[in-house]
Amino acid sequence: MNFDGVVNAQDLGIVLYVYGTTQTLPNAPENVDLQNTGYLEVTLTWTDTRETEDQFITERRTEKAPYYEPGSFQIIATISADTTTYIDRDVNPGKTYTYRLKAVNSEGESAFHPRQVLRQKQTGHPTPRVLFGSDRCD
Repeated sequence: MNFDGVVNAQDLGIVLYVYGTTQTLPNAPENVDLQNTGYLEVTLTWTDTRETEDQFITERRTEKAPYYEPGSFQIIATISADTTTYIDRDVNPGKTYTYRLKAVNSEGESAFHPRQVLRQKQTGHPTPRVLFGSDRCD
């Protein structure tokens, strides 16, 4: 008992152990791929390299022809942990889309996977041209 009349666990001989896990920053997703899976639809797939993420964040920017001036990235989806596919159904012919993806947990965010670019034809059914790595990164 201490001098203010309060009994604490130490006075009673009780030892408390607190167990916890130390969570680390998640790894960036790998093997990100873009596929045209239907008219006005793009499917992103990736490899979940570690199961420490709470969610994935997918961002996209649209670049307008003919100058391909980069716009700012916007979050288009927050995806549950352990998911490895996202379908973007908000695409239009004649636009170029750049995607990037990162993993997030309570400790912070991974780096973005290198950006992926999908360029669609102006008319008819979109036929993507997929550029990997830093082909259209700035």
